[in-house]
Amino acid sequence: MNSALLTILLVLCATDCGVTGVIPPPDNVKITSFNMGLVLEWDPPQNFTNDKLTYTAEYLGWKDYEVGCINYSSLSCDFTDFLSVFGLYSFRVRSELSGETSDWVVMNNVAVYEITTIGPPVVTLQSSEGEIDVRITEPVLRNGKLQDVYGGVYYNISYWKEGEETETKLLTSEQTWVVLPNIESLARYCVKVQIFSTLTPDLISLPSNETCITNTSSGKVQPWLIVVILFVSFLLSGLVVLLLFGIGWCSYKGIRFLYPKAKLPEHFKQCILEPSISALFLENMKSKPVELYHEVSIVTENSDKLPQCPPQAGGSHGTQADRAEKSCGVREDGTTRSEEKAGSDRTTTPPVNEETEQLLQL
Repeated sequence: MNSALLTILLVLCATDCGVTGVIPPPDNVKITSFNMGLVLEWDPPQNFTNDKLTYTAEYLGWKDYEVGCINYSSLSCDFTDFLSVFGLYSFRVRSELSGETSDWVVMNNVAVYEITTIGPPVVTLQSSEGEIDVRITEPVLRNGKLQDVYGGVYYNISYWKEGEETETKLLTSEQTWVVLPNIESLARYCVKVQIFSTLTPDLISLPSNETCITNTSSGKVQPWLIVVILFVSFLLSGLVVLLLFGIGWCSYKGIRFLYPKAKLPEHFKQCILEPSISALFLENMKSKPVELYHEVSIVTENSDKLPQCPPQAGGSHGTQADRAEKSCGVREDGTTRSEEKAGSDRTTTPPVNEETEQLLQL
């Protein structure tokens, strides 16, 4: 009788108060934190296939546990909005089904800033005048700012020429804008950046993605090229000067030849431009003087003494004088042909006209 009553009381108590331990607890409970966010994750209980299973997760605040997620069917609960950056917290989760619950699975003494993983920074490259600028953007934390949480934040910048990863160079800087030193113009470089903190040695962020860029020309001229350019410039300048000098000299000579500086005397000009006296004289000498004369008939008292010439055959044409001249060789002036011939042997001076006299006087 007593044993039966005890059994009835236990069943009623289990029905009214709820029974724990009948439902298996979640499996593989863990905490993940990324960029100061905190998520509690778990797996369904092993060997339990009921799809209606739900979960409740809580965190321990200043005094008591407070609900973060209740009757969740998902396998995680995000506590980021309930936590502060430097707080120390405990977390717990359990399974629930039809009023029955499992035991709590507890995670004690969790500090978010110690367990969180800092994501990779964002890297932007820009090349100008043979230099590569690296601009670093810090990851955005879900709670707080990186410099405020950790302090002493530095950036490890690894860079190398593409295809030569074995010759990677490392540059450490606390600035978010860095110029890469000792790089070649027109070469392609790749960069990776990782964050660390001098105040929190365990803090190392995920490395950034590999970012590459081709460097531009520096715009600086090599010394040997400057020497060559100067030499060629001087040589061309000399050739141009010589050419201009030659052209000027030839032009000067041509002008002096066409328009001489010295002037001819006036009498030379007259001799050249006016006909000379000798030319006039020779020209006059070439033309025979014309002897002007008039026929004169002379009748003398002794006309009967003129030799009588026999009349010529062929009629009485012509004058008496003509017949006498032709037959006897007597001219009107009383001279015979023999006398004329003797006189022609003597040199006769041609008559001098007025122009010739003027030239001789000059």
